[in-house]
Amino acid sequence: VNLAKENTTLAHPWIYANVGLFSDSTVSPDGTANCFELRNTGGSQFANALQQVATGAGTFTYYFYTKEKTGGLDAITIGTTGTGMGTETTGTDCFFDYTFATDSFAANSFNNSTPDKITSLKFPNGWVQLCLQLQTVTTINRLQIYTNLQTLPGANTQGVYVWRPQLTETDYIVSSIPTGSTTVTQATTVVNSGASNSLINSQEGAWVVKAKATYDSTDVRTASIK
Repeated sequence: VNLAKENTTLAHPWIYANVGLFSDSTVSPDGTANCFELRNTGGSQFANALQQVATGAGTFTYYFYTKEKTGGLDAITIGTTGTGMGTETTGTDCFFDYTFATDSFAANSFNNSTPDKITSLKFPNGWVQLCLQLQTVTTINRLQIYTNLQTLPGANTQGVYVWRPQLTETDYIVSSIPTGSTTVTQATTVVNSGASNSLINSQEGAWVVKAKATYDSTDVRTASIK
């Protein structure tokens, strides 16, 4: 289940403070032009987009895609707030700055938690998937994307691209789950490739599947070529 609502429009219940949301024609990770730019409006070092959530206890993975804009921000902050965050039972804030040029994370000065895992996955088209994995969390109450968290001058008005934030009650990343005004359960993932595709066709190709079933599931999962 994707617990992050309106992840395709970034409309309410996403809330914006000192940052504007702009539609952009940049091609998104799914190959269509449906991404957004978060742009600082200046005058604050606490520019961010956030959504309030109310999870129970469990293991969660929070992630979104981001891309550096030419002449834009060179860093972005992924974060969550709650209780029992990461490996500290007293942790309440989990904030990490990601720098595009070095493909690296650094704990923000507001961070007081250690995530069980923090990863970045770079794609050839410049997009990067940022991911926080938090196990045995007591609760998560906010998902946050900071474009200016005490790392840039307050008058900064640069921007960065973002796409499809997700919060799933899993210890792994799943495929994109579009949501609207409600949470959405993941449907069966189907990958289609026509015979004219240069990578997989009627004569040759390589097909690799990496899958993981939840430990308590009795559902049957299959992978097939038709």
